[in-house]
Amino acid sequence: MKTIKTTIEKILLGSIALSCLINAVWLILIPGENIGSVFFISIKRIALLGLILLPLLAWVASITSHGRKLFRKYEKNLTQAGRIFSWVFLPAAILYFIEPAARFRLQFSPAIWLRLLPVVSNTTWMILIWIGLVSISRRPESETNKNQANREIFIDFTRGIAILLAVGSHIFYAFGYAQIFGNADVWVKALTRLATPTFVLITGMMFEMVYYQRIQKSGFRSASRSLVLRAWQCYLAFGAAVFVEWFNQHLSNKNALLAMVFLSKSLFSEILLFYVLFLLLGISILALRHKFGIKTVVILPMLVWVGNLFLNLVHWPAKDTPISNLTALLFGKPAISNFSVWHALTFMAFGMLLGYFLKQKQPAQTKSRFQLVLLGLLALNIVVTLISVHPMPWRELLFHFSNDYRSNHSIVYYSMGSSGALILVWLFWRIRTKLDQPLLNSTILPLGLNSLLAFAIGNSLSALFPSIDAHPFNVLRFILIVIGGTIILIHLNNQLVSLAR
Repeated sequence: MKTIKTTIEKILLGSIALSCLINAVWLILIPGENIGSVFFISIKRIALLGLILLPLLAWVASITSHGRKLFRKYEKNLTQAGRIFSWVFLPAAILYFIEPAARFRLQFSPAIWLRLLPVVSNTTWMILIWIGLVSISRRPESETNKNQANREIFIDFTRGIAILLAVGSHIFYAFGYAQIFGNADVWVKALTRLATPTFVLITGMMFEMVYYQRIQKSGFRSASRSLVLRAWQCYLAFGAAVFVEWFNQHLSNKNALLAMVFLSKSLFSEILLFYVLFLLLGISILALRHKFGIKTVVILPMLVWVGNLFLNLVHWPAKDTPISNLTALLFGKPAISNFSVWHALTFMAFGMLLGYFLKQKQPAQTKSRFQLVLLGLLALNIVVTLISVHPMPWRELLFHFSNDYRSNHSIVYYSMGSSGALILVWLFWRIRTKLDQPLLNSTILPLGLNSLLAFAIGNSLSALFPSIDAHPFNVLRFILIVIGGTIILIHLNNQLVSLAR
């Protein structure tokens, strides 16, 4: 094993020299600066050559006795600087590589872009090599394995599937469901619409299994700080998504600024604003749960839908006013937002009930009680759906579920959405012992374990890449780029995080 590790390190180190030399020659051969018959290299190009050769010079210096001592002395500081630089440079490099085919607000001329290409390519490759070398030398513990020790793997797997459904729905929407799937579009659209109910239901499970347990162990203040921090992270992720959409000219200056204060929509990331409000409201829900017990959670869905009758009597702002975006996010009124904090308490309550029975102290009874409660909730929601829509045909029901039931926050959307989310949770709970597979640990599980980052990256990539026609091959290629790029960037981020330990 040590021999293999040493061989890999030598290959990576050798690739530093090879990459620097290849990109230096590439930069020199790029035409554009000639004086008569004598080839002329400008000061700017010499500076770019210096940037390309800098990693090679640093490596040569590090293998000398003095350089080795110096690098060891400042290893921690250099690693920290490298992490910060990598986090800043890699997203910028993605924007740079996409720029010729995009509509960015900042555009390079073709000549400048071509001259910068060897520099950006070489720097990106150096970062990847550096991450690989440090990771091999430190052998950080797998992020997935560490989390699996204290978490239910089926929950993270279900959340990973929900990420795929959410990002997929945005891609299919951009290309057009009907253009891709033809007559089967309503079935596919209804399936992807299960992403939000599943997310929120699992969030409810986390409220009970993580945050409520933290209240019991460390006090209410500790759990509140964690929820506020998570809400702040959602807001920052939303800000990054809005910046990408603004930078790619999907949002105007005015709409981008209004979106940041909850008064306008983003392209694909409005759910992040919903989560900011939802997590902050969760503090009050947990306070009631702590004071009055699990019965608070049981009656919560009934309070939501009784309260909805009174919400219908309120005179809400007009749809074309900025404040209507905030009231729509909070209460689903007027019907201009697909997300409503008030109505989504239904999903959260079901999730908290599942979390309560999943974490009972009697392991022998936990499985049967959890499954019994899950199937009971499923039966309840199916009955509510059938009573509300009978005798509507399936295709028509799925169409309404995916469109107007969702935007109007009909009880049918929440009963059908809960049913779909419960089926997904139950399915992956049943096969939970078979989910710990190397392929799944490298693909779907990282999406679930890093759901906020995965959602932000996936939607940002969807907004960045240029639009193409809806030919099946193009759609498949687009999906593979977005999903594959998301998974790769999550792994890189986890490696960078591990370097701080």
